[in-house]
Amino acid sequence: MKWRKVVILTIVAIPVTVVAYSLFMAVIGHTLTISTFKTTYQSGETITFIVRNNGLTTIEFGDPGLGFGITNLDTGKQVSLGRGYPQVVHFIPPFGWETTSWDQTQYVRGETQLFVKQQVESGNYVASVSGGIGSEPIQAEVRFRITG
Repeated sequence: MKWRKVVILTIVAIPVTVVAYSLFMAVIGHTLTISTFKTTYQSGETITFIVRNNGLTTIEFGDPGLGFGITNLDTGKQVSLGRGYPQVVHFIPPFGWETTSWDQTQYVRGETQLFVKQQVESGNYVASVSGGIGSEPIQAEVRFRITG
């Protein structure tokens, strides 16, 4: 009788475990996210971005800047952040996170100087980060608005 219970439990437990593990991996596996504290910011306000690895595998980035970029959705133009990073591989471990801040400025070509730092215009923006897990690329984005 005990043997029969063990066999039945085994037959039921293995598929249930496999399905539960698959659902768990679908929810948190390989998940890169980027978020902000608010969706709307006043012009000139510093925006902090939180980049999280919600998965069980380390995410690899091509530089310490996390492949970070910002685009003005109203104009389609990439914001020139003027950030230079060494070409060294950077990692966020499973369930790890990092932050990066932006003061809403960009670098533009100046008349007397090569590059001049200038406030970006009000509008809708998207910030993105991109990395990889092995050979699989992974990216995330967050949308926000600057008013002013």
